[in-house]
Amino acid sequence: RGALHLAIKHGVIEAEYRARNNLGAFMLWSDPAEVLDLMREGMDLCLRRGDVDSHAGLAAKALETAIALGEWDWALELLETVVRSGVSSFATDQLDAIEMVLRSMRGEFSRVDELLSIGLDASEESESPQAKHVFHIYAAMAEATRGRFEEALRHASVGEELVVGIERPRLAMTAFQADDDEVFNSAVRRLEEDPHPDDRTAVWIEALNAARALRDGQADASERLLTASTQLRDAGMIVDAGQWLIELAVMLPVDDPQRSEVVAEAREIWTHLGAKGMLDLMDRRLGA
Repeated sequence: RGALHLAIKHGVIEAEYRARNNLGAFMLWSDPAEVLDLMREGMDLCLRRGDVDSHAGLAAKALETAIALGEWDWALELLETVVRSGVSSFATDQLDAIEMVLRSMRGEFSRVDELLSIGLDASEESESPQAKHVFHIYAAMAEATRGRFEEALRHASVGEELVVGIERPRLAMTAFQADDDEVFNSAVRRLEEDPHPDDRTAVWIEALNAARALRDGQADASERLLTASTQLRDAGMIVDAGQWLIELAVMLPVDDPQRSEVVAEAREIWTHLGAKGMLDLMDRRLGA
């Protein structure tokens, strides 16, 4: 934050952009609402300067954050209006990859297939390990929405050495869904090695451990997982909460009275968001 304040104070526009982008990366999990505000302010600044490339870069971060917070209408509007001509291939590829995730959750799979094909071609042609990694992280999220968990894990494992803290919880969840204990345990262990995790990461660690315990037969772990999902929802992370509610519902016995309540809450979240893809995924996994 200090770098951002100094850049604003002295009117150093390029430094302000870098500071906003860096803060967005580091704060996405700890304070996503503030990240979205930072990105929106930065995007307005870039448009006033006519800097479409920086605008697109901040837009990608804003989109990811808005999707997590459930501000999907705003995200869809931004996808329609963001300037792409004159923008670097890295920025446009990132915009396409994030759109792929949103379209997948909405059940718009013809568009998902189109974006996946574009992304795969761009990834194969790219000489940047970071660009390849970024695409495959989002591809993993899109494939998981379709219930293709093993394929999702293959995507998530591309450039695994580049996985940073904010991506590791998603890697762990994908491994959990794919029943890959080795990758799951490694990802959770790496998360737990952080002596000062932010609040959201701490809740995710609890959710991951509770999910593992519930799968291992510890029935009381269901309350821990439900509490974690509630904490995520209270913090505004509605998509995180909805995803964990699906995992909880899948693991609860059919005759458990808590199951119908969990399913109802998950359905309410995904219906509110217009997430047909997630609703269909939940129904398939529950055998509905």
